[in-house]
Amino acid sequence: IARLNRADPWGSGKATGAVNTLELVQNSDTKDGTLYAGSVSGGVWSRDYNGATDSWNEWQWLSSSSDYEGVQSISKLKVTKDKQWLIAAAGAVSSWNRIRGDIQEPLQLASLNPDGAFKQWLPNVENNQNLIKGKAVTALETTDDLVIIGTNTGLYVGEIDGQLKNIYATDLIQNIDSIAIGASGRVYVALRPGPAGVESDGGIYTTTISDLKQNPLSAWKVVEGSLEKSKNKTILKLSTTKDPISGKDILYLGTAAPAPAGGIYDFIYRVVYDDQSESQSWVTKEVKDKIGTDQADLHSSFAADPTDPNRVFAGGNFYAAYNNAFTGGLVAIKFDGINATLENHFPSPNQPTNAAGTAPHADSRDIAFLTTKTDTIRIIEADDGGIAIKDINLTAPWKFNLNEGGLRTTESFASDWSNIGNLAITAMQDNAVSITKYKSTPTWLNVTGGDGANTRFDDAKKENASGLSFAY
Repeated sequence: IARLNRADPWGSGKATGAVNTLELVQNSDTKDGTLYAGSVSGGVWSRDYNGATDSWNEWQWLSSSSDYEGVQSISKLKVTKDKQWLIAAAGAVSSWNRIRGDIQEPLQLASLNPDGAFKQWLPNVENNQNLIKGKAVTALETTDDLVIIGTNTGLYVGEIDGQLKNIYATDLIQNIDSIAIGASGRVYVALRPGPAGVESDGGIYTTTISDLKQNPLSAWKVVEGSLEKSKNKTILKLSTTKDPISGKDILYLGTAAPAPAGGIYDFIYRVVYDDQSESQSWVTKEVKDKIGTDQADLHSSFAADPTDPNRVFAGGNFYAAYNNAFTGGLVAIKFDGINATLENHFPSPNQPTNAAGTAPHADSRDIAFLTTKTDTIRIIEADDGGIAIKDINLTAPWKFNLNEGGLRTTESFASDWSNIGNLAITAMQDNAVSITKYKSTPTWLNVTGGDGANTRFDDAKKENASGLSFAY
């Protein structure tokens, strides 16, 4: 029952279950590629894209094979720049009290074909993950031969040499919220302030990839101005792009205030980082109540626009301030040097035609970008309803065809079976309650909305003279 797909979720189209992380590999010429998806409790999936026909093959469940060693709760997926390796990281990302499974070794490496398509999982080297054993991964980045691992107790660096090996600790020992690698070859790491007694104010720290390779304990430099911006925050989201004028890294930072529960986006910052300067020129945009309503520590996404170095996309849980309490969507924050404007990629009473009146499921988690053969850029968004996709222009509709093709990532919390009519019922995290009649290809009917919790059939109800089963 856990592997199901159904229609009419919160939003405008078909839903499956929560997908937490996305990674897309594409050939720059043919645009052929592979989309990798890591789900909250359904493991690792892949789907090949055909650039010539602008079409998708069927989904493949990669973590169902016997050579996959990890749990099915996936926090991050990353493909190395040379497209040789996929790294899957386990985490505590479920909305159900961060259910995570029995994480032992949180990372596993897979080899890829020359085109970036999946080949096979590689066995973990014995004892090579002792430093991170049992830890949920909170952030992940890679180069060709390096993996940078964030946890809630610090930052670690691992080597890739035909296998994942030699993982080292760094001197960043607080909660790692996000990691980004700039075009300059610099690594940026966001630390949330440590608990009482731990000497850390949080902030963004940076070093170069070459220095990190030579010595994981190399000195990290704090990005000026980031300490104050990091205080008393529930998230510190990072994304980078390249400044076309100076060639320097543009660094975006999204933060969330701690209240209401789980936090809410409050500021988006942009800076062209100059590693030779003692001071940085940050531009600030206040966005409170504009990107989600709460739960930012779990339901938030953040990614720089690949078509515009002055724009970054952010997603929250849902948009009550726009009277769209049960739908999701992304907000584009466009900077002009001294300020920024917001573009809502979802409809609202004042902008009913945005995204052609469509919206994805609530609870955004990650963003990727696809380029078609005609150079159209598409946004791919992961959320608690699965995956949504749209052209990057503001009026283009959200579509939900990526939830079809065999993707089965639903978290079923409680299920029951009725012998009267051979019926099954299941309550799903954030995707309501569905019921089906047993047959070779079950069709699930959504019977309510919201968070499913408990479902039961009562086949023995005494006043049931008509021979029906009562569902609760």
